[in-house]
Amino acid sequence: VFAGLQADKIDEIHVHSESGDSTVLRKDKDGWKITAPLATTAQESEASGMASALAQLDVDRVIDDNPASVVPYGLGAPRVEIQFKAEGDKDLRTLFIGQKTPTGASLFAKRNDDKRVFTIASYQDSTFNKTTFDLRDKTVIKFDRDKVDHVETTAAGKSVELAKSGSDWTLVKPIQAPSDSIAVDGLIGKLQSAQMKSIVTENVAPAELRQY
Repeated sequence: VFAGLQADKIDEIHVHSESGDSTVLRKDKDGWKITAPLATTAQESEASGMASALAQLDVDRVIDDNPASVVPYGLGAPRVEIQFKAEGDKDLRTLFIGQKTPTGASLFAKRNDDKRVFTIASYQDSTFNKTTFDLRDKTVIKFDRDKVDHVETTAAGKSVELAKSGSDWTLVKPIQAPSDSIAVDGLIGKLQSAQMKSIVTENVAPAELRQY
């Protein structure tokens, strides 16, 4: 679809999804970031995957070289719109994605600079039709697992405190005793891999915390 496009040269992507979300992604030396509608880290796999999909996107079949109207293909008001810039581009390039073909195997699509209506594989819908939450980094807390040497947990009013010496973990509170290092490493691993399932609110007031 975009001849000669290289994924690693793409540094800006605007995603307008079927849900109505509009998300702007930009890449810098540290990776992909979301810059609108909020400023946060992007899910690297989602952003780089979208860039790769744009670079590798193939035309399945040309439906009409010069259609009288694009409305029958769902392209009058496209369900999904992807705009992007690659190195050297002055203007944004655009991919419009419309409805599925009658068989459901493909999607009607077109470029902003080309009259042709063509089809692309239907599985690309899940690649491009992304909400802002889909595209943001969902890691709950980032830390270097190898540097963790102290863990304290509190639940139901009871606290447990552990400390690491060398490769061994020791129970410090409520009693002092050797600890099960495998269990502690498992706890740290779960904390490191914890992912958000949704965003309830971006800015919660302290007084509102009780309801959660």
